Amino acid sequence: MAKQRRERDQLDHELEDRKQLLKKVEAELKESAASKTLLKKQLDDYESKVKRLIYEFEEASKKHIRELNDVHEQYRGYKSNSIELE
Repeated sequence: MAKQRRERDQLDHELEDRKQLLKKVEAELKESAASKTLLKKQLDDYESKVKRLIYEFEEASKKHIRELNDVHEQYRGYKSNSIELE
């Protein structure tokens, strides 16, 4: 009878330990899920910023190309006028 009681107490103790471990793992899982959500949001924010910067760079490049083409067109016009004057 004492042996059975000891075994039962030992099993109860193991059960309690496993319950505590389960609670700890569940808490860690919940924390990990929250961290994952936060990291995903940060990643989405960075992705949006990179896309915006790429768009701004493209627009600035297009503007620069247009301005350069205008200058080149003016230069060709001056060159044509110069040749006509000679």
